[in-house]
Amino acid sequence: MGTCAFMNNKTTKSVFEPVSLNRPKEKTPITPGLNICFEPKRPKLKKKTEYPREDFQVEGFFPSLSEEPFAEKLLTYKGNSKSKENFAHSNISISCRRGLKEGFNQDNFFLVSKTHLLIAGVFDGHGPYGHIVTSLARKLLPQYLISDSEIYNNPILSLENSFRKTQEEIVQKCIKTGNNCFISGCSAAVILIINSSLYTAHIGNCRVYLSKILQTNLITVPLTKDHDFQDSNENLRIRNFLSVSMPLAKSHLESKVFLEKTHRKNISVLENLDKDYSSCPSSLIVTRAFGDLKNVEFGVISEPFVSENILFGNEVAVILCTEGTWKYVKTTEISKIIKDHEIENSGNVLANLAWSKWIEQCLDFVEDITNIVISL
Repeated sequence: MGTCAFMNNKTTKSVFEPVSLNRPKEKTPITPGLNICFEPKRPKLKKKTEYPREDFQVEGFFPSLSEEPFAEKLLTYKGNSKSKENFAHSNISISCRRGLKEGFNQDNFFLVSKTHLLIAGVFDGHGPYGHIVTSLARKLLPQYLISDSEIYNNPILSLENSFRKTQEEIVQKCIKTGNNCFISGCSAAVILIINSSLYTAHIGNCRVYLSKILQTNLITVPLTKDHDFQDSNENLRIRNFLSVSMPLAKSHLESKVFLEKTHRKNISVLENLDKDYSSCPSSLIVTRAFGDLKNVEFGVISEPFVSENILFGNEVAVILCTEGTWKYVKTTEISKIIKDHEIENSGNVLANLAWSKWIEQCLDFVEDITNIVISL
């Protein structure tokens, strides 16, 4: 498998042509310089999605090396006997596709719908056993959330506790089964919709976006911020941690959580904090993750950042996605997909666009692509 090579003269066209409108772009305080005017109409929905949705549970199947590039991950239905039928009528789109690279599809996901409650999550694995960690996370995290009596009274506390318990059990199960999570782990993004509020909890570089109508425009805005060294708060947190635990800062890292796949030697921890690997899709510089026991000593934690967003009624969809989706896809392009397609089809359209963007940029390398689009 080759490495990413950026092209000066691109000949490959993406799935969609750029949006061309005669009207001027309109800027808003929320999305300065990114917003494009759209006609103020919502997509036609086959089913009105007022809560409660019917009960269902669905998660991604365990990956296989026999999967072809861009192969769709199979779904596993749990809960009651009507889970498959109820999910089919939920007006939710899921697309989880293997990238163009060696190894397993290390992405995974889950969805749980209960009375007046919806939970969803996506996971992006890294390291030799990243697919094991994501598979455990997509199973354990919803179990802890559903069984937590505080989920209705204190959703934020419930999310925090569930992330902590998930990390603890991932470590225990990996040790018990011999699947080393020493230098393997995963990012995660989870949403919880309850009591007219949308809660987000995330670690690493999985993202959550919200598409909504603002004034007369359909816009898509991020609800999460990546946990990496480019984030000033995370950078400071790691530096403060290292200043206490490693005064000389002379230890060297082996995990690709902090280094490129080339595993360059003799680079100190603090020197790594100032490196910019954003141009390399094979690098991973997350500072929060499940698993990654080796990097706990360097400040990697599994504690999520949790936020609450009140739903006012102008929201159209919430999108959860891994790096394979958001790396080269603009928020304006997500808005166009939400506007032009039924929600239940938008996940596949978004995956196709993401794939074509990777091919344009990297030729023979594509990350695993996962997105969940939920109508609101």
